Formats: sequence, structure tokens, C-alpha cells
Amino acid sequence: MFKKARRNNGSVVAGGIILLALTVLSSGSALAAEIVGRVTVQHTGLFTQGKAMEVPGGISVSITPLAGQAMPAPHPRSHRVTIHNKSFTPVFMTVQRGDELQFISHDTVFHKLFSLSKVQPFTLDLGKVEDDGQAVTSDLFTLTQSGPWHVFCRIHSTMYFRVDVVETPYYTMIKDGGEFHFSGLAPGRWQLRVAAIGSEPLLLTAEAITAPPPMQVVLPVKSGRAQVDASQMTPGMGMAEAGAGEGEGQLK
Repeated sequence: MFKKARRNNGSVVAGGIILLALTVLSSGSALAAEIVGRVTVQHTGLFTQGKAMEVPGGISVSITPLAGQAMPAPHPRSHRVTIHNKSFTPVFMTVQRGDELQFISHDTVFHKLFSLSKVQPFTLDLGKVEDDGQAVTSDLFTLTQSGPWHVFCRIHSTMYFRVDVVETPYYTMIKDGGEFHFSGLAPGRWQLRVAAIGSEPLLLTAEAITAPPPMQVVLPVKSGRAQVDASQMTPGMGMAEAGAGEGEGQLK
């Protein structure tokens, strides 16, 4: 009787181990999906069509779920943008909604930054660097609304900075012709968002699967129009209305 009970207990233990192993494998495979691809810029400017040109600031690529897939909880981060010789560095970035932005000026002139984007307009006065050479730092500014932000200076009309605020932690910045790779995803349909200075965001549907074929994305960019004179901007106007062009991307 004791031996029989022992064998039964062993079967139960063995069965439990097998079930646990299957559960672990199943949960692991559920997050083994990927989305991979490459983005190529198609220049559409009047004098730049077909020419090889660098996209200022690079290309923003991000994904958000379309089928109710769970995403990691947001962990707000702080991002810094420096100003030197009346230029922003970086000139383009992507952040998650809820992140903070801070401007640091190394210029010996004043700046009056502003954004008239529909997303969340703001104004910011930055003093000039004094004789001690200490940089002027703004307060941290929380980005509470998703969408593209276009930032200008009222004093220096050639200054321009763009930040795209997305609703996902899955984002990256790549160069023209560069590859993107999002791994550890729940399978299903995701929305792929691709954007660059001189283009409107391009939205495509991507399928997250195990070992997917690479996507080939073409992003039209109207080159030579990235720097828009701030004096031409009106409240609520975005880059498309100001002449930066509207992207109509495609898959190859």
C-alpha cells in the first residue's frame, strides 16, 4: 500500500513538473514575437528628388498594440536638449508621453522658445550665458499629450526642434536605411509609426510573429524645407501647413 501511494505521489509530482514546464514554455512563446524592418527615405523636394541626402535628426520608429496586447508600465524619463550657436541638439527626438524635457543653452544670446502645435502650446524664455560661462537651464517640462511638437525661437527664426511624443515604450531612432527590431512582443497586430523632419507620421499595420520577414518601409520626405521661418507660423499650425510636406509612405 505504501509503495503504491508513493508511485501515485511520484506521478502527481512528475505531472506537476510537466505542467509547469509547459506553462513556462507557453508564456515564453507568447512574448517571443518580433517586428523587424528597414526604413528608406524618399526625398521629394524640388531640387533634391532622387539625390542622397542626410535626414536631420534621423528617423523615429515606434509601435503600439492594435489587438489589446499588454505593454510595460510607463517609467517617466528626463530628456535634455542643448542649444549651441543657435542650434538644437538633437534636432529631433522621440519620447514617451509623461516624460520630461529640459532645455540647456550655451549661447551668449537670449532665446524665446515657443510651440504653436495643436498638441500642447508653450512658451519659454531662456537667458544668455554670462561671463562665468555657466549654461542656462530651464525647468523640467512634462510632455502630457501625444503627437508631434514643433519648437521655434521668436528671436532666431532659423532655429527649429521637433519632439514626437508617443504612447508606447517601444520606440527607437534610426538613420536613413537603418534597421529597427522590436522583440519580446505579444503576437498580433501592431501599429507601426514612422516619422522624420520634413514628413508627417506614416502609420502602417505590422504583424508581430516569431521570426518575421523584415518590413521594407519607404518614407517620403520633402527635403530642403525642414527649417521653417517662425514668422510664418500661426497658432495651431503644424509643419505640414507651414510647407514641410505630408508623408504618404508605402511598403516595398
